[in-house]
Amino acid sequence: MSLAKNGSNIQTVLSITPDNNVVAGVWEIFTVKFTWSDKSSNDVNDITKTFEVKITPIEAPQPDYIVSEILWNPQSPVAGDEVTLTATIKNLVNNSGPQQVPIVFSDGTNSFNITTAVFNGTDQEEVTVTGTWTAKEGAYSLKIIIDSENMIEESDETNNEKSISISVSSNDDDDDNSLMRNAALVVVGLLAGLAYISYRSRRS
Repeated sequence: MSLAKNGSNIQTVLSITPDNNVVAGVWEIFTVKFTWSDKSSNDVNDITKTFEVKITPIEAPQPDYIVSEILWNPQSPVAGDEVTLTATIKNLVNNSGPQQVPIVFSDGTNSFNITTAVFNGTDQEEVTVTGTWTAKEGAYSLKIIIDSENMIEESDETNNEKSISISVSSNDDDDDNSLMRNAALVVVGLLAGLAYISYRSRRS
């Protein structure tokens, strides 16, 4: 748009920044209101003009994937247990188009599961993925990594990981606990028997 001023033109640039609801290939109409005033009380009338602009986005916005939640079962594993991890992957950007997102499950040293989260590119989309880890004695930080090879361009590449801490006890600990419980039951039984014998002796 341009306005004449003293025989010259002044160029005005209109910038429109789409939000997360923009859909590639789907046009949208924007209503624009332009007002001009010389800020003086004179015979020159101020100018107000309203018009519509039809815009068709040619590209979808970049997605932003995060790990919103990690659940695991059993919650208190012992060595040898098969631990199932369930991760919820969320796209924070609406209508960013379909995408197959690679997901890596890691124990901090090795990857134990690689899968794919399939997104259709709809609003508020979440996808659930699972992985199985064989528990080993010790403390571990299990991590879910989105797009570890950076194959997908995202609006934010710094929020693609989430981890949980798991402490795994040994089977020997469970065996020791079972032995102690059994020993305690034996002691309780012996004490009850002695008490009964003492009671019978006093009655005799």
